[in-house]
Amino acid sequence: MNIDVDPIKHMNPNAFTRLTNEDGDEDWPYSAWGLLGENIALLAKNYLEHGYDVIINGWLEVEAWQEIEKRIKIDHKVLLMPEIAINIERDAGRTEEIKMGEKAVARGQDYFNNTNYYADFNKIDTSTDSVDETMTRIIEIIS
Repeated sequence: MNIDVDPIKHMNPNAFTRLTNEDGDEDWPYSAWGLLGENIALLAKNYLEHGYDVIINGWLEVEAWQEIEKRIKIDHKVLLMPEIAINIERDAGRTEEIKMGEKAVARGQDYFNNTNYYADFNKIDTSTDSVDETMTRIIEIIS
């Protein structure tokens, strides 16, 4: 079972705050990480109790992961981390409604590389991998 965090995150539009930076760019910080983590954990727990394997997929900050870990055991932690230029290029190819933008991609890259919580995640540089190659590498980690 693949739990994509973004649709769950967007169920709570009031958790997004529109900020306009000095350079005129907009930023939309999210403020309900704990509640999001709790909701994802409850959904994951239900699937696990019914015999499913669960993948939690998407950008979650530490507070959300901590709420998840209070409720379920996480067996494998994998973080896909292509080189920043590749990550920006991939984002530019997304549709407008899911495109993050260069600054947000760079901020995410910095966050995941420099936040201690993610130190024990298996980080995979997927810069030159196809989707099939990435899947093969993930399967090797979880097998």
